[in-house]
Amino acid sequence: MINSLHLLGHEIPIYGLAAAIGIFVAVIYLKVNVRKRQFADLDRDLELAFLYALIGTAVGSKLLYLLIESGHIIENISKYGSIKTWYAYITGGFVFFGGFIGCIAALYIYSKRAGISFSHLLQLMLPAFPLAHAISRTGCFLTGCCYGKQAQVFFAVTYTCSNYAPNGVPLVPVQMIEAVYELLLFVLLWRDSKRSESGTKMLAEYCILYGTGRFILEFFRGDAYRGFIGPLSVSQVISLICMAAGCAYILHVRQDRGRRWMN
Repeated sequence: MINSLHLLGHEIPIYGLAAAIGIFVAVIYLKVNVRKRQFADLDRDLELAFLYALIGTAVGSKLLYLLIESGHIIENISKYGSIKTWYAYITGGFVFFGGFIGCIAALYIYSKRAGISFSHLLQLMLPAFPLAHAISRTGCFLTGCCYGKQAQVFFAVTYTCSNYAPNGVPLVPVQMIEAVYELLLFVLLWRDSKRSESGTKMLAEYCILYGTGRFILEFFRGDAYRGFIGPLSVSQVISLICMAAGCAYILHVRQDRGRRWMN
């Protein structure tokens, strides 16, 4: 597999390149859709809202990574010194769920500051999230991070020069499975957006569906640096919280509609 590309005398990490391509494709998607009549009122807010989302994603994913790795950070400070240790952890490592939470929080803050509907903003921007994530997951696959368990299955992948995954053994390609799943979620959210579904309902659907898929896929992950709470990984615990929150919101909406119908 490929860890980096050498271009014009510079070494470009594949994961960073995949993430950049994902962001670029997400921007194109948003630029095309904001021109549609239903989102014309958000045209002037798109760039700044996207910037908020990007910063929220970066900060949230890094903070959760540092929280998960806090035990190792404290241990390594005594071995290598605080500056070297902090530099290593600050420059590398992100956790998806932290980025997701940070992105949604940033969009909520922006909607309040700009005086626009948070639900309407989600209706436009939410499909771009799984689209960008799906593309960035291909970077994980190519470098070998977030690798799967060893398994003798016909679709297994064997790394030969990965700096992260064990080389020479067949592994479940969980990264690409998740990438395909995220693309399916993008199609679902895009369809809901076209149908003018509530943005908060779309968010609830995404929490339920992605949370379910991620919870299952975590059982097939082989990397040990994800952090665990008892028998479950941190991502599985957060997945359960997301699923519960999404279900609670949808039940609340249905009960509210039922009360209105009865009245």
